[in-house]
Amino acid sequence: MTLTTYHRQDAPAEATWNKERFFASWQAWEQTYDAAKITLAQIEQDAATALQSPQALAQWLEQAFAFYQHLDDLSFYAEMAREVDASDQQAKGLVGQVSGLQGALKAIIGRLEAELLLLEDTLTAWLQEASQLEPYRHYLGDLLRKKQYMRSPEVEEILSLLADPLNQVRQTASELRNGDLAFKDAVDSKGEKFPTRQAAPPPLGIQDGDRQRRRTAWQHYSDGHQAMINTFASNYIAFAKAEVMAAKARGFNSVLEKRLSLDNNNLPVDVFHNLMDTCKANVGIWHKYWDVRRRALKVNQLHPYDIWVPIAANPPSIDFRQGVDWIVESVKPLGSDYAAILEKGVLQDGWVDWAPNIGKRQGAFCGPGPTVLMSYNGSVPSLSTLAHELGHALHGYYREQAQPCLYGRYLSSGSALNETAANFGQVMLRRYLRREKADDANFQLALIDEAINNFHRYFFIMPNLAQFESEFFDRLWTGKPVNAVILNDILQEIYARGYGDTLTDEADRTAVTWAQFNHLYRPFYTFQYAVGISAAHGIGDRIFSGVDGAADDYIEMISAGSSQYPLDLFNVAGIDMTTAEPVEKALGVLSSLVDQMDQLVG
Repeated sequence: MTLTTYHRQDAPAEATWNKERFFASWQAWEQTYDAAKITLAQIEQDAATALQSPQALAQWLEQAFAFYQHLDDLSFYAEMAREVDASDQQAKGLVGQVSGLQGALKAIIGRLEAELLLLEDTLTAWLQEASQLEPYRHYLGDLLRKKQYMRSPEVEEILSLLADPLNQVRQTASELRNGDLAFKDAVDSKGEKFPTRQAAPPPLGIQDGDRQRRRTAWQHYSDGHQAMINTFASNYIAFAKAEVMAAKARGFNSVLEKRLSLDNNNLPVDVFHNLMDTCKANVGIWHKYWDVRRRALKVNQLHPYDIWVPIAANPPSIDFRQGVDWIVESVKPLGSDYAAILEKGVLQDGWVDWAPNIGKRQGAFCGPGPTVLMSYNGSVPSLSTLAHELGHALHGYYREQAQPCLYGRYLSSGSALNETAANFGQVMLRRYLRREKADDANFQLALIDEAINNFHRYFFIMPNLAQFESEFFDRLWTGKPVNAVILNDILQEIYARGYGDTLTDEADRTAVTWAQFNHLYRPFYTFQYAVGISAAHGIGDRIFSGVDGAADDYIEMISAGSSQYPLDLFNVAGIDMTTAEPVEKALGVLSSLVDQMDQLVG
């Protein structure tokens, strides 16, 4: 397909999101925002009588969580406008306005939760006797579970109010990375210059067939981050110190424990350690892969900038509509309703903003609506990204259809579960195309290459970053010194183990990788991608092998939202993530893919 990068105003309507699903215009948005400020004040006033009876509590909770969803739509509308066009200054300002309202609402809810815990016996009795609280049983039960980590109502309110200014630290890193960093141009073997900038994967040019271009793009991208490494480090350390302070204030033994216990996850830390230990024990798969890739590219030494270039001699180019048709076909084992919802959402309801345009943020995400942002370029990796984000989209659709606002939107389903749904979309697509394109050796190589690259991101890079987080937070927790040099040294040693002797690294440049990922501003989010891939492959295996009810089990899992804990929902889908088995099986898939690539490249 011919790839066109548009000015935003020229992007085809069918390639942009249907923003009218949220608000008809900015004027309608502003009117809704003004009304929201009045509603917020009323909710705060009504909180004073919410604990008078179980009926009053149920009514107030319904009102507060429905209002949260209302604010979430307001916020997303402005955020999406900013993300599709970085020059939209109006949108940037409005995102901050709504963030203030969201922070205020969370502070009100946090204060009421703290007051509820002072009435633990009363709350326990209400849960046993009052049917009006049945929809909130999991939420309130989880609140009682977390009581040991809660503080007084006044402290809880302050901690909630701190969320908004601390979010600015995360935004500072994003503004620095995406707006202020300057990179030298990449230069190809003919001496032609190309801009070095953010891309997916970063930087632009890393997938180019001209080795000198991708080498200089990678080097200049790393050097640009290195030039600002003290600023990146200072900002990240400030964020991390706040996380340590919050964990200690609540009585946790580590930031990891806080992250996995709160946010409706309730994951034991053993899930983290099982995954990390299993990844370390299987690092030899990556050492073999580097050597296979080296031989496939016919180079004497493999370097980090050689990891992303496509191996297929003629990488397939896939029209967006064709890609959607394949994704729809791939999910039909889940039932005609699932496939029809996906097809209608993308082709009729404007779920996906896929037009590449100037000023659009790089990468991809799925937000409320559901709404997907990405820049589709027709490649197999781009098609896989679309399947990934539509996995998120269907998860969001099913949970919001089946659950009240509390479990459909306010409480997160948990990172591990969210990434399971997304990776499941990719598992289904790959399985379908491996069969559909079985006679096309070039397409098969492209599919295997993409699958391994996905494993590389989520089973190599993300666990490396998770190990980095673990060592970094341990230093902060115990009062050891931290600075830019120490951060770089930690990551450099981790990557050295992963690269082994079969990849020749430029260690000083690889060491700054941590500064390139905003994921680190959500502590220990990174390892949950690997949990998601492991669970997704396990669920796919159950469906492909014909396990009775496997598809229905998956639909039940994604429909539950946050009404159950992630581990319980994994069990609904037939996956036990308390053991290393799902991770070992996923790594077995990776090992098989490396062997298949080895055979195809000779």
